[in-house]
Amino acid sequence: MTTTYTITLDSADDGSFSADLSAAALKAEWRLGMAEPFAAIAAIATAEILLQNPARALSPEVTAGLAPGTPLRIQADDGSTVHTLFTGFITRVEPLPGDQGARTAVIHAAGPETALHTTTVRLPPQVARRADETIASLLAAVPLRRTPLAGRWVLGVAGHSELGEQTALPGDPLIALETGITTCAYLGDTWEGGIPAIAAIRQLAESERGRFFTDRAGRLVFYNRHHTLLDTTPVATFSDDMDDLSYTYGADMANHVAITLTPRHIGGADSTLWTLENPQRIQPGESGFRQITARYRDALDQPCGRWSSRPAARHGLHRQHCRRWERRGHHPACGCCWWRRISAPRCSKSATVRQ
Repeated sequence: MTTTYTITLDSADDGSFSADLSAAALKAEWRLGMAEPFAAIAAIATAEILLQNPARALSPEVTAGLAPGTPLRIQADDGSTVHTLFTGFITRVEPLPGDQGARTAVIHAAGPETALHTTTVRLPPQVARRADETIASLLAAVPLRRTPLAGRWVLGVAGHSELGEQTALPGDPLIALETGITTCAYLGDTWEGGIPAIAAIRQLAESERGRFFTDRAGRLVFYNRHHTLLDTTPVATFSDDMDDLSYTYGADMANHVAITLTPRHIGGADSTLWTLENPQRIQPGESGFRQITARYRDALDQPCGRWSSRPAARHGLHRQHCRRWERRGHHPACGCCWWRRISAPRCSKSATVRQ
């Protein structure tokens, strides 16, 4: 039975994948999933397609619909079932220049998790939450590509921001998160100053002993640690008629593991989180903004998170003395405290933040 492969683009961004590149395809390679047994997180799903390009039709500056971010899908039809093998988005197109050369073009594509590697996120300390709940909060803080976008409203994008024509917001990104088995007492309390989203998700997946990856439909998937133990349905069957087969399972297992545990706790009321070491002197006629970043540390000089805080009393006395300063508030994630100067005579300022 012959298997037919198709490579299609959703140039209209309406979910139809109607632009078929299969006839011009010379070679297609893709990779997704875990690189090794027991890995907690997968590498970025990628695809590379080599196509004939004799009339420059696959040059982005000639043909619309090849811009970065265009959805791309690879499928296989074995005569009875159509299997989706890869779903992602174009990252770049590389036409081979010259009239006398091979006249080919290479389309590079990647999964939606690319944004997780380039986005720094900030979350407040997560108390009594599961890994899937915190992963959902992290994904909500990342500008993931929504699809389809046809008829949807996107600020400042021509064809998606006309009043009276596009009024519906794009739907949520494709996400499938299993409920975590463990409820952790504290999560994310060491993410001082922000952390790459993929690094935070790796910590959560490893803590749960789960798996995080992009599946063939382009969904961001999280498996809890019971998934591979309870789901025994085979995903592939191999006939015993091959010339050679190398099979390894459990090569990296260990029966003795040593870990270092740093217990967490919530401090008592009026615990000092941060103190301004040097007074801030305001010169006469000085204007503009002055930002002071408070990075919270515990008694052992280790990063700690802010659960709730308030200015100390002596700061309140100073504000009555120098009414030209105004507290902007706390950063919702890291607890940093900002102050804005309106205008002021010569004076100095010190502050203490307490929990």
